[in-house]
Amino acid sequence: MLSKRKVGITLTPMRDQDPYLGYLDAHTTAPEETQYEQFRLTHLRMLAPQMATGPYLGQFLSMISMMIRPQRVLEIGAFTGYGTISLAQGLTPDGRLDTIEVYIEREALIREGIERNGLTEKVNLMIGDAKLIVPTLTGLYDLCLIDAGKRDNIEYYELVKPLLRSGGVILVDNCLWDGKVVNPELRIKSKDAILIHEFNEHVHQDPETINILMPLRDGCMMIMKK
Repeated sequence: MLSKRKVGITLTPMRDQDPYLGYLDAHTTAPEETQYEQFRLTHLRMLAPQMATGPYLGQFLSMISMMIRPQRVLEIGAFTGYGTISLAQGLTPDGRLDTIEVYIEREALIREGIERNGLTEKVNLMIGDAKLIVPTLTGLYDLCLIDAGKRDNIEYYELVKPLLRSGGVILVDNCLWDGKVVNPELRIKSKDAILIHEFNEHVHQDPETINILMPLRDGCMMIMKK
Protein backbone atom coordinates (compact mmCIF):
# COMPACT_ATOMS: atom_id res chain seq x y z
CA MET A 1 0.00 0.00 0.00
CA LEU A 2 1.10 3.56 -0.60
CA SER A 3 1.74 5.79 2.38
CA LYS A 4 0.91 9.45 2.89
CA ARG A 5 4.53 10.30 3.62
CA LYS A 6 5.71 13.60 2.26
CA VAL A 7 8.71 13.21 -0.02
CA GLY A 8 10.17 15.82 -2.32
CA ILE A 9 8.82 15.11 -5.79
CA THR A 10 9.64 17.11 -8.88
CA LEU A 11 7.87 15.55 -11.85
CA THR A 12 9.05 17.86 -14.62
CA PRO A 13 10.46 21.38 -14.87
CA MET A 14 6.97 22.42 -16.06
CA ARG A 15 5.55 21.55 -12.67
CA ASP A 16 8.09 23.83 -10.98
CA GLN A 17 6.89 26.73 -13.13
CA ASP A 18 3.15 26.01 -13.06
CA PRO A 19 1.61 26.63 -9.62
CA TYR A 20 -1.58 24.78 -10.63
CA LEU A 21 0.25 21.54 -11.42
CA GLY A 22 2.54 22.04 -8.46
CA TYR A 23 -0.45 22.29 -6.14
CA LEU A 24 -1.90 19.06 -7.53
CA ASP A 25 1.40 17.26 -6.91
CA ALA A 26 1.74 18.68 -3.42
CA HIS A 27 -1.68 17.33 -2.45
CA THR A 28 -1.31 13.87 -3.96
CA THR A 29 -0.16 10.90 -1.86
CA ALA A 30 3.52 10.25 -2.50
CA PRO A 31 4.83 6.86 -3.63
CA GLU A 32 6.89 4.56 -1.49
CA GLU A 33 10.63 5.13 -1.72
CA THR A 34 11.14 1.84 -3.59
CA GLN A 35 8.76 2.99 -6.31
CA TYR A 36 10.07 6.55 -6.42
CA GLU A 37 13.56 5.12 -6.95
CA GLN A 38 12.33 3.78 -10.29
CA PHE A 39 11.30 7.30 -11.30
CA ARG A 40 14.67 8.68 -10.19
CA LEU A 41 16.65 6.03 -12.08
CA THR A 42 14.54 6.65 -15.18
CA HIS A 43 15.68 10.27 -15.14
CA LEU A 44 19.28 9.25 -14.62
CA ARG A 45 19.45 6.56 -17.32
CA MET A 46 16.89 7.36 -20.02
CA LEU A 47 17.06 9.92 -22.82
CA ALA A 48 13.32 10.71 -22.64
CA PRO A 49 12.44 10.34 -18.93
CA GLN A 50 9.29 12.44 -19.36
CA MET A 51 7.71 9.33 -20.90
CA ALA A 52 7.59 7.73 -17.44
CA THR A 53 4.19 7.46 -15.80
CA GLY A 54 5.50 9.26 -12.73
CA PRO A 55 4.09 9.71 -9.23
CA TYR A 56 1.01 11.79 -10.15
CA LEU A 57 -0.55 9.54 -12.80
CA GLY A 58 0.98 6.56 -11.02
CA GLN A 59 -1.10 7.30 -7.93
CA PHE A 60 -4.24 7.33 -10.09
CA LEU A 61 -3.33 3.95 -11.60
CA SER A 62 -2.65 2.54 -8.14
CA MET A 63 -5.99 3.69 -6.79
CA ILE A 64 -7.92 2.34 -9.79
CA SER A 65 -6.16 -1.00 -9.31
CA MET A 66 -6.94 -0.98 -5.59
CA MET A 67 -10.62 -0.31 -6.30
CA ILE A 68 -10.94 -3.03 -8.95
CA ARG A 69 -8.79 -5.58 -7.09
CA PRO A 70 -7.86 -7.30 -10.36
CA GLN A 71 -6.73 -10.88 -10.60
CA ARG A 72 -5.25 -10.26 -14.04
CA VAL A 73 -3.79 -7.04 -15.45
CA LEU A 74 -2.39 -6.38 -18.93
CA GLU A 75 -0.04 -3.50 -19.70
CA ILE A 76 1.01 -2.55 -23.23
CA GLY A 77 4.08 -0.34 -23.05
CA ALA A 78 6.04 -0.67 -19.81
CA PHE A 79 8.74 1.92 -20.64
CA THR A 80 10.81 1.61 -17.42
CA GLY A 81 8.18 0.01 -15.22
CA TYR A 82 6.82 2.81 -13.04
CA GLY A 83 3.27 2.25 -14.27
CA THR A 84 3.76 -1.50 -13.90
CA ILE A 85 4.53 -1.07 -10.21
CA SER A 86 1.51 1.21 -9.80
CA LEU A 87 -0.90 -1.20 -11.49
CA ALA A 88 0.36 -4.08 -9.34
CA GLN A 89 -0.66 -2.32 -6.11
CA GLY A 90 -4.23 -3.66 -6.19
CA LEU A 91 -3.62 -7.21 -7.40
CA THR A 92 -5.34 -9.97 -5.48
CA PRO A 93 -3.01 -12.28 -3.48
CA ASP A 94 -2.95 -14.70 -6.42
CA GLY A 95 -3.07 -11.93 -9.02
CA ARG A 96 -0.81 -11.61 -12.04
CA LEU A 97 0.26 -8.72 -14.23
CA ASP A 98 1.42 -9.28 -17.81
CA THR A 99 3.39 -6.36 -19.22
CA ILE A 100 4.77 -5.94 -22.73
CA GLU A 101 7.70 -3.71 -23.69
CA VAL A 102 9.04 -3.58 -27.23
CA TYR A 103 12.58 -2.36 -26.47
CA ILE A 104 14.96 -4.90 -24.98
CA GLU A 105 17.27 -2.07 -23.90
CA ARG A 106 14.77 -1.20 -21.18
CA GLU A 107 14.46 -4.72 -19.78
CA ALA A 108 17.19 -4.49 -17.14
CA LEU A 109 15.79 -1.34 -15.56
CA ILE A 110 12.25 -2.72 -15.59
CA ARG A 111 13.35 -5.93 -13.89
CA GLU A 112 15.33 -3.95 -11.29
CA GLY A 113 12.17 -2.07 -10.34
CA ILE A 114 10.03 -5.18 -10.27
CA GLU A 115 12.49 -6.88 -7.91
CA ARG A 116 13.01 -3.80 -5.72
CA ASN A 117 9.27 -3.55 -5.17
CA GLY A 118 8.82 -7.25 -4.35
CA LEU A 119 6.82 -8.06 -7.47
CA THR A 120 8.96 -10.74 -9.09
CA GLU A 121 6.34 -13.44 -8.53
CA LYS A 122 3.46 -11.25 -9.69
CA VAL A 123 4.77 -9.57 -12.85
CA ASN A 124 5.42 -11.34 -16.14
CA LEU A 125 7.54 -9.13 -18.41
CA MET A 126 7.43 -9.91 -22.13
CA ILE A 127 9.81 -8.20 -24.54
CA GLY A 128 8.51 -7.84 -28.09
CA ASP A 129 5.84 -6.38 -30.35
CA ALA A 130 2.49 -6.21 -28.54
CA LYS A 131 0.66 -6.60 -31.84
CA LEU A 132 2.20 -10.06 -32.11
CA ILE A 133 2.11 -11.00 -28.41
CA VAL A 134 -1.44 -10.01 -27.44
CA PRO A 135 -3.10 -12.41 -29.92
CA THR A 136 -1.26 -15.29 -28.18
CA LEU A 137 -2.69 -14.44 -24.74
CA THR A 138 -5.59 -16.42 -23.31
CA GLY A 139 -8.10 -15.90 -20.55
CA LEU A 140 -9.78 -12.70 -19.44
CA TYR A 141 -8.26 -9.57 -17.89
CA ASP A 142 -9.83 -7.23 -15.35
CA LEU A 143 -7.72 -4.15 -16.07
CA CYS A 144 -5.54 -2.99 -18.95
CA LEU A 145 -3.26 -0.01 -19.57
CA ILE A 146 -2.37 1.01 -23.13
CA ASP A 147 0.64 3.32 -23.13
CA ALA A 148 2.71 2.41 -26.15
CA GLY A 149 3.02 3.83 -29.69
CA LYS A 150 0.12 6.26 -29.97
CA ARG A 151 -0.33 5.72 -33.70
CA ASP A 152 -1.32 2.11 -32.99
CA ASN A 153 -3.88 2.84 -30.26
CA ILE A 154 -6.88 1.66 -32.28
CA GLU A 155 -5.17 -1.62 -33.12
CA TYR A 156 -4.12 -2.19 -29.51
CA TYR A 157 -7.63 -1.37 -28.33
CA GLU A 158 -9.29 -3.82 -30.68
CA LEU A 159 -6.78 -6.54 -29.77
CA VAL A 160 -7.33 -6.07 -26.04
CA LYS A 161 -11.11 -5.71 -25.99
CA PRO A 162 -11.89 -9.42 -26.58
CA LEU A 163 -9.57 -10.27 -23.67
CA LEU A 164 -11.37 -7.94 -21.25
CA ARG A 165 -14.14 -9.27 -19.02
CA SER A 166 -17.50 -7.53 -18.94
CA GLY A 167 -17.09 -4.62 -16.53
CA GLY A 168 -13.34 -4.62 -17.09
CA VAL A 169 -11.46 -1.35 -17.55
CA ILE A 170 -9.00 -0.11 -20.16
CA LEU A 171 -6.91 2.99 -19.43
CA VAL A 172 -5.16 4.82 -22.27
CA ASP A 173 -2.58 7.56 -21.65
CA ASN A 174 -1.67 10.65 -23.72
CA CYS A 175 -5.09 11.14 -25.30
CA LEU A 176 -4.72 14.95 -25.43
CA TRP A 177 -1.15 15.04 -26.78
CA ASP A 178 -0.06 18.25 -25.10
CA GLY A 179 -3.37 19.89 -26.05
CA LYS A 180 -2.87 19.46 -29.78
CA VAL A 181 -5.80 17.03 -30.04
CA VAL A 182 -8.20 19.67 -28.70
CA ASN A 183 -7.13 22.47 -31.06
CA PRO A 184 -7.96 21.68 -34.73
CA GLU A 185 -5.32 24.15 -35.97
CA LEU A 186 -2.59 22.41 -33.97
CA ARG A 187 -3.98 18.94 -34.57
CA ILE A 188 -3.71 19.18 -38.35
CA LYS A 189 0.03 19.86 -38.04
CA SER A 190 0.72 16.69 -36.04
CA LYS A 191 0.30 13.17 -37.42
CA ASP A 192 0.27 11.80 -33.87
CA ALA A 193 -2.43 14.25 -32.78
CA ILE A 194 -4.57 13.37 -35.82
CA LEU A 195 -4.36 9.64 -35.08
CA ILE A 196 -4.97 10.12 -31.35
CA HIS A 197 -8.08 12.16 -32.22
CA GLU A 198 -9.21 9.32 -34.48
CA PHE A 199 -8.68 6.89 -31.61
CA ASN A 200 -10.70 9.08 -29.23
CA GLU A 201 -13.53 9.19 -31.77
CA HIS A 202 -13.28 5.44 -32.36
CA VAL A 203 -13.69 4.65 -28.67
CA HIS A 204 -16.45 7.19 -28.17
CA GLN A 205 -18.49 5.63 -30.99
CA ASP A 206 -17.94 2.04 -29.84
CA PRO A 207 -21.29 0.52 -28.75
CA GLU A 208 -19.50 -2.19 -26.75
CA THR A 209 -18.00 0.23 -24.21
CA ILE A 210 -18.60 3.38 -22.20
CA ASN A 211 -15.83 5.92 -21.73
CA ILE A 212 -14.67 9.13 -20.12
CA LEU A 213 -11.75 11.29 -21.31
CA MET A 214 -10.14 13.02 -18.35
CA PRO A 215 -7.74 16.00 -18.43
CA LEU A 216 -5.40 14.07 -16.14
CA ARG A 217 -1.77 14.79 -16.96
CA ASP A 218 -1.67 14.48 -20.79
CA GLY A 219 -5.21 13.12 -21.05
CA CYS A 220 -6.28 9.73 -19.74
CA MET A 221 -9.13 7.78 -21.34
CA MET A 222 -10.99 5.38 -19.09
CA ILE A 223 -13.04 2.76 -20.91
CA MET A 224 -15.36 0.15 -19.43
CA LYS A 225 -16.55 -2.86 -21.39
CA LYS A 226 -20.30 -3.41 -21.16
